[in-house]
Amino acid sequence: MRHLLFVALLFAWAPSTWAQPDADEPAEMVQELQEFRKQEFVQRLALTNSEAEAFFPIYDQSQLEIRQARLQFRKKWGRRELGSLTEEEAKMYYAEAVALRQKEMDIHAMYTPKLVPIIGYKRVVLLPQIEREVRSQLLKKARAMGLPPGPDMPPPGRN
Repeated sequence: MRHLLFVALLFAWAPSTWAQPDADEPAEMVQELQEFRKQEFVQRLALTNSEAEAFFPIYDQSQLEIRQARLQFRKKWGRRELGSLTEEEAKMYYAEAVALRQKEMDIHAMYTPKLVPIIGYKRVVLLPQIEREVRSQLLKKARAMGLPPGPDMPPPGRN
């Protein structure tokens, strides 16, 4: 009888130890967020299918370049406490922060002429506002899905 009880407990316990989290789940969540992001931009910019096809490759490339520039800055300066910088470090930080802003502006200046024929100046001008709105919605959705914020996202309570 004890052996039968032991085997029954073993079978009841075994599936929980064999169950592996779905390795594709985070990838599926990221894919879902990417689709959500795309739908939000299509809706908020009122993009037609042909506009969306032409818009996203250009827009996504510009965002990738901006993200890479910001990542380089963060790699160097990390999460250093600005108040603890020496005068020389602060001077260097300031110069590199200004250079980062300039690089971001250069990227916008390079990609805007490519976007204007697709969506026009009116929607190009609306992009920063729409980006903030979409980012906020993406954060809410990602948090609801249980995903941590990415490197470009502020921690909870700072958006």
